[in-house]
Amino acid sequence: MVVKLSVDDKTPGQSTGIGKMPVIRARVLGTAAIDHIDVIHNGQVEYRSDYLSPVDNKPTGIQVMFTSPTETPGDEVKFPLNGVTWQGWIEVSNGTIASITPLGADHFTDKFVRTDFRRVWFVCKTRGDFDGVMLTLTDAPSDTQVKVRITSVKRDEGPQGGRLPFGVSEPGTTADRSLYEYTFKANETASTQGKFEVPQFGFVYARKVNAAGSWDAEIQLQAGKAACSE
Repeated sequence: MVVKLSVDDKTPGQSTGIGKMPVIRARVLGTAAIDHIDVIHNGQVEYRSDYLSPVDNKPTGIQVMFTSPTETPGDEVKFPLNGVTWQGWIEVSNGTIASITPLGADHFTDKFVRTDFRRVWFVCKTRGDFDGVMLTLTDAPSDTQVKVRITSVKRDEGPQGGRLPFGVSEPGTTADRSLYEYTFKANETASTQGKFEVPQFGFVYARKVNAAGSWDAEIQLQAGKAACSE
């Protein structure tokens, strides 16, 4: 992503005055549709602009993301947790998948394959980041249902570089046994993102989105007032 930022028209590395709330301006260019922009102050989100909320008369999308934390519990100093490799299927009922867009697929082994108009096969590796896919639907009635089936999930046992912890190159079969299954209706995640825990490994996030979101977004903030544009 590319971010152009200024504070009182000063760019990063320049000095600005104090004594008043500065004007913060930012332009963000993504490699896919912009999900959201956060402004964070002292570790807290002070402002968020969401760019993928569903919009009437716009193509419907389903975003499914996988993540695995690296933090270890407790105060003892330990090495961060290793990465996790996910494999499985995303299946749509009462809806038609027109196309898919991989999101955050930054590892050369990450793959998302639409095998037909109802199913997507995936394998991806996460380590503190988010990998996933957006499904663009051409037919998405109110009862459209999505099922995420995880058929294999495994944490790296050691420093493996770019090597997958198991041999996977081509889609398996839809009959593969599920270790975990998460089912939701698309409309249930339109206003509140779905969050599903995969014990000991991480989380699956899902939401209904505007599949025609902009790749280019701008924000402007001052003293609690905000404006944004696409």
